[in-house]
Amino acid sequence: MNEYIIGLLLTYVAVLLALLTPGPNLMGILTTTLERGRAAGTLFGVGIAMGSLTWSILTVVGLTHFIASYDYVLWLIKLLGGAYLIYIGYKVFKASSEQEQINESLPAKKLSEFFVSGYLLMMTNPKSAFGWLAIASLSIYKDSPTWVAASVIGGTFILSFITHSSFALVFSCSGFLKVYNRCRRPLLKASSLIYCLLGVKLLMFS
Repeated sequence: MNEYIIGLLLTYVAVLLALLTPGPNLMGILTTTLERGRAAGTLFGVGIAMGSLTWSILTVVGLTHFIASYDYVLWLIKLLGGAYLIYIGYKVFKASSEQEQINESLPAKKLSEFFVSGYLLMMTNPKSAFGWLAIASLSIYKDSPTWVAASVIGGTFILSFITHSSFALVFSCSGFLKVYNRCRRPLLKASSLIYCLLGVKLLMFS
């Protein structure tokens, strides 16, 4: 019993550290929140959390190991992930040249697109597959009881949901917005460059 509890705690710590590490997910929430408002950023974060939930379920049922075992499946994920990151980079660069104001009152249909964008960003990142294989190995053993797997899935989803929603809340504060309004174009162009470089890196090693 104690070994399972310790394993779960290690899993939660590993997930939290991964969530707090700067990367495409954090950058996506940052640019979406500052450019489109808190609601859009929150939904983008929820999409990422749902993607994390999907990967955790796939890992627990063994499909992530299957994906990692077949080169062509992993190659396809890397190809799609690289192309999607470059596409996001293009969209961000395009936004940097527009005089667009932050809008908290976008139509519901538009807001739903941010959820989809966050979900796709998470699901097309091959590092998520390998990351979940490593994370799951901290707490899920060959003869682990069902409640351990359920705790991994449920607990990591709650952590992801709270963390990404909190990012959107913090990034929408007036202090962030003032800095962003002064540095909007260079920040967006820098974000665009990083997205594209990450995408090219994925494509080069796919």
